Amino acid sequence: MRRPKHNLRAIMLAWKHLGKLGIVVTVVTLFVVIFLSSNLSSRHTDKVDNPSSINFQRRFIQLFDKDQRGNIIEGEGSFRQENSAKYKEKSRENVFQHQGQSLYKKMGDMSNLNKRSVDKKGAEQSGIREKQRDKLNDIREKQGDKLNDIRENEIEHKTYIRENQGAQQENVHENQGAQQENVHENQIGQQDDISENHEVQQKEIVENQIALQKDNSEPQNGQQKDTRQNQGDQQKDIRDNQRAQEISGNENQEVLENDVQENQRDTRKKQDPEKGNYDFEYPKHDKYPIIVNKTDILSERGIKGYGDKKPINSFNYRYIISPNHTCTQSNTPRVLFIVKSSPDHNARRVTIRETWGNRKRFPLIRTIFSFGIPSNGKVLLNLQEESDVFRDILLVDYVDNYYNLTLKTINALNWAETYCPLAEYVLSIDDDVYVAPDLLINFLNRPNIKKTENVFSGHLLVNTEPIRNSLSKWFVTKTEYPFQKYPNYIFGGFVIMSMPTVKQFTKAARYIKLFKFEDVYLGMLAKVVEIEATNNGYVNSMKTFTSSEAFKTLIASHNYYDPKDLQRAWDCHLSVLDQDDDKAVFCDFIGDRLRKMQSEINSIMRYMEAVRMKS
Repeated sequence: MRRPKHNLRAIMLAWKHLGKLGIVVTVVTLFVVIFLSSNLSSRHTDKVDNPSSINFQRRFIQLFDKDQRGNIIEGEGSFRQENSAKYKEKSRENVFQHQGQSLYKKMGDMSNLNKRSVDKKGAEQSGIREKQRDKLNDIREKQGDKLNDIRENEIEHKTYIRENQGAQQENVHENQGAQQENVHENQIGQQDDISENHEVQQKEIVENQIALQKDNSEPQNGQQKDTRQNQGDQQKDIRDNQRAQEISGNENQEVLENDVQENQRDTRKKQDPEKGNYDFEYPKHDKYPIIVNKTDILSERGIKGYGDKKPINSFNYRYIISPNHTCTQSNTPRVLFIVKSSPDHNARRVTIRETWGNRKRFPLIRTIFSFGIPSNGKVLLNLQEESDVFRDILLVDYVDNYYNLTLKTINALNWAETYCPLAEYVLSIDDDVYVAPDLLINFLNRPNIKKTENVFSGHLLVNTEPIRNSLSKWFVTKTEYPFQKYPNYIFGGFVIMSMPTVKQFTKAARYIKLFKFEDVYLGMLAKVVEIEATNNGYVNSMKTFTSSEAFKTLIASHNYYDPKDLQRAWDCHLSVLDQDDDKAVFCDFIGDRLRKMQSEINSIMRYMEAVRMKS
């Protein structure tokens, strides 16, 4: 009974599924028919009646070809639609590529223009450089010609001096020979006169004795005694006359010898410019190296313009480079700084021009740098170029070395007297000195300084003795300076002189023998012309630390060998004047370092003391 149910159920399920399948097939066939009919309508197909006829075959072939062409066209359209985006992208890429190529081409054109301009500029610069080289070569040739002229003049000058010295020495020898012959002849004549007088007196004595014997035939003791006394007196008179004549002859001989010595002094060989040595032979009867009365000579030169006594020193050195424009009548400075610089100290001069020698900051002060001829030709050319730029170089025709500082100082003072006579004060300064010009002006404005006509001030040195140690740089022989002490003098690194003092010194220097230390020599000149050397208390011959209180009121300080130290000291000075805290760090830099070192030393000492106590 159950099996039929199962079979019926299976049949019903199958029928149900077949129904669904039929519906699906029907729907699909309908869609296919519709699709085909649409395609046939769209293709405009013609109706075929007889499939077996030839027309039907031809028509079928035509329809087939048309269908194939439609498929191809549709394929091409879809292909074009698919590739349109790619085509647009490619067209964009082509546009971008075209724009890039155009930009690249423009950039290439710009680079070519730049290259051309750079090449043109390079050619112009090379032309300028060639012109500059030609100018430098011309300048060097001219300077070489100048050097050759200078050397030739030096050689001619030396030969002329040697010839003159030889001629003068020959004249001296001839004069000495003639004078000695005259002395010898005078001595012989005096001895002949003495012998003749002696013979005459002896004849008179004999005649008197004969006369007495004739008058008194009877000799008496008293008369004999008288005659003996008369004879003794006469013999004494003869001896006294002989002695007097001998003394007068010796005096005449001494006078003649003194004349010979004076002629030797006048014709004594002067300094050799190449060796830098001097002939120092001081007369022993003078307290200082003085050979004539300088006060009378200076007064004569002041009144008449010249002295009757012939000078022993001549400073007829040629100015190779002279800054004549430094002092003019329309622009006369009050103070003239003469810096004694070494030719190769270019960095120091640059710093000085930027600090205390700055003309724009101190318009009442002018600064020049004094030199002799350097031994190196390149350095001389550098000085020429430096003079062309700054126009503050004084180059004099003598060899520049340490032992010619006296020549450097006196020649610079002569230049100041000639080319800057209206300046009130002249200062001789070393190139390793720090200077505060504003504080210097305040010092010169003091009433006691203004009233003083002959100012000779700075760091005063008293009762100093010459150094006799041959290993010392400042060694002095007794031949050069035979006395035990130097006169009072001013430290040579910073010397303040009024113009009347300068004029007195340049006059006196013609009559006082040169000495190789310029500061001592200025002390000798001051002693001779009776100008007092004074200490102003604001100049230190040693280095003053910027952290000290004394630096704030200091006019000058020595031993600033490094230009950077000089620049730091100047910045510290400006910070004190302007109350600038940023620059004040330079004032405290050294002081802080010293305090730190002191604290470290104290801590180490305490540690060592603690270790010692524990042990």
